[in-house]
Amino acid sequence: MNTEVLLHILIYLPALVLAVSFHEAAHAWSADKLGDPTARMLGRVTMNPLKHVDPIGTIIVPLFLIAAGGVMFGWAKPVPVSVQNLGQPKRDNALVAAAGPASNLLLALAAAFFLALCRVSARRAAFFHGTAVLSLRGTYFYQRATRGFQYDSGTAPRRLRRARRFSPR
Repeated sequence: MNTEVLLHILIYLPALVLAVSFHEAAHAWSADKLGDPTARMLGRVTMNPLKHVDPIGTIIVPLFLIAAGGVMFGWAKPVPVSVQNLGQPKRDNALVAAAGPASNLLLALAAAFFLALCRVSARRAAFFHGTAVLSLRGTYFYQRATRGFQYDSGTAPRRLRRARRFSPR
């Protein structure tokens, strides 16, 4: 393994673990705040990566993609949500689904701010880590937003439209 691949692993893998943990914790936190205790009972309302990491999706596939020279991609264990526990199931389910992509945007903005600070102080390692987080989260948010949130939050826009249509005015 050459040093460039090792450097990519040391920079991008921790950024991915942080990113997927933040994403899944956002789903769990929003579900908990909207009345569903399922994620809290399972210990998923946390930033602890051990609660969210899927060994294949967060470690093995990204390592393989980095070693192969491709674009890194990964995923975490999905947060379980019991829709019947939510106060307003249609609206709240959409909000829980949208919390993950919203956290991607928030993390990308925070990384951009951190990156701007690091350029001023010229800390190269922090600069590269900030770039990794920004590129991962920004790309992930862009993919989700342009494809209509097809994956874990694939029904968020549709659910929000339905919730508005059927909510009491």
